[in-house]
Amino acid sequence: MRDTYKFHALFPGVTPLLQNLPFEEKFDEDYGSMIHNLLVENEMAAKLISCTTKPFTSLAEMDSVYKYCYSKPAAFDHWRSDSYFGRLQLTGGNPTRLRLCTKIPEYFGVTKDMVKPSMKDLTLEKAIQEKRLFISDYADLENVSNLHAPICLYYVNDAEDLVPVAIQLRHTKSPTNPVFVPSDPEYTWIIAKLWFGVVDSNYHEICAHLSFTHYILETITIAIHRHLSPSHPLSRLVKPHIEKVLNTNWLGRKLLLDPESGYFEKSYKAGADGASKLIKHTLSNWSFKKNGMLPNDLKERGLFDPKILPKFYYRDDGILIWNAIRSYVYRVAENFYDSQEEIENDNELHLFRHTLTKSVESGGCGLKDVPGDDNAGITDLEQIVDIFTTIIFISSAYHAAINFPTYEQCAFTPNFPVNLRGSIPNNKKPRTELDVIRTLPTKDDTLKIMTLTRALSTFKSSSLGNFDVQYMYNRACVDALKEFRTELKKVAGTIDQRNRLRTVSYTVLHPDNIPNTTAI
Repeated sequence: MRDTYKFHALFPGVTPLLQNLPFEEKFDEDYGSMIHNLLVENEMAAKLISCTTKPFTSLAEMDSVYKYCYSKPAAFDHWRSDSYFGRLQLTGGNPTRLRLCTKIPEYFGVTKDMVKPSMKDLTLEKAIQEKRLFISDYADLENVSNLHAPICLYYVNDAEDLVPVAIQLRHTKSPTNPVFVPSDPEYTWIIAKLWFGVVDSNYHEICAHLSFTHYILETITIAIHRHLSPSHPLSRLVKPHIEKVLNTNWLGRKLLLDPESGYFEKSYKAGADGASKLIKHTLSNWSFKKNGMLPNDLKERGLFDPKILPKFYYRDDGILIWNAIRSYVYRVAENFYDSQEEIENDNELHLFRHTLTKSVESGGCGLKDVPGDDNAGITDLEQIVDIFTTIIFISSAYHAAINFPTYEQCAFTPNFPVNLRGSIPNNKKPRTELDVIRTLPTKDDTLKIMTLTRALSTFKSSSLGNFDVQYMYNRACVDALKEFRTELKKVAGTIDQRNRLRTVSYTVLHPDNIPNTTAI
């Protein structure tokens, strides 16, 4: 298997991907035809819409492109709302950047007087003390690619909605780098939100989605094939969750990253070169424990406590799924490792972990903070459970939460623009609706974005825990899978009940809507 599944450093120095696609990994004819037909349907509909509609001259005219296979996104009727803008950080496709604000960064020029109209009598210091202030800060992307590095400050208001109260588009205090606030002229504030959103959306697709699901899973999948035999119980456990990962990524590389014809070059602000730089930067900093394990990620960002951000449904429902997966993995693993000695003697397992952590230059994946010990390897059952829970969670629930809202949030470009025209505003003079239209992508560029995002958001795979092929026949494992399905039904009932009480339903982490793997 090591001769068949070889690493290739597509981005030198960071997480390696697949050198060549093995024959065994190629899509079967029916699945390949489904993917082909979906792309053809999208492209043909987009061409027909392009020929039968006029260029946009107003925001209302953007409604004209939503027909045939393209439904009108819900954002079309809500995008102007600041609470809807805030909701994107909680239940949109990028719930991974927001964090509790414990202090205002020195390079952020926001003052208490600027935010007073939005926060009433609450000062910045008091809002921080009450844990009602949150921040999304792209300082880590400064000078990484051609994207700017904006900051957005959010506040939880009395209605428990997360709303933006200040946006700064660069990391330097300057008269030509103003802090925009909701009390600015309407279209001035809208354009500021667009220029924050374009970085947020590029990070969402290039980093949170492509890098942290597809590419992390690809390097792990190669390591599994290289070191865990098909008969190994953990290989059987994880097999339904890595199916089609390699072929999906193989096709996606040209579709997205080709420097001439790829979607990143054609449609995204970062472009192909900027996307490659972002992928390299973010993969080199990805941590298995801090970023891959949901409870740790939430704790590191100060968001684990359910009393904080009461409408953070990604956290609330995600923890239910995480716990169900972890219980399932634990039941399977404890059946095969009932003593410390059995863990110590599993050479395949130790080689697998060693490859995950070994440097790229030495032929490994170069992943940071993988559970276990660099000298002793995996030393207890909890470490095994943490590793394989994380793999299954990323391939199923995390990918579902990041990927499936993509069309609804990106297909109407004023809501979550992946590209913008013109330059970043350097003053707060009043703007007009026409200025917004001139900032947004053209009609034909909008259609390209719709074509891609509809394909990404299509779900035709079996739902979590329901496998097309059975890989585990051991009685204890079969029973563990039954218990997993029972637990997922309970989770589904809990989420259904929650959604009946929520002002807005959150369905992407309902077990019925979570595929087993990243393949569409």
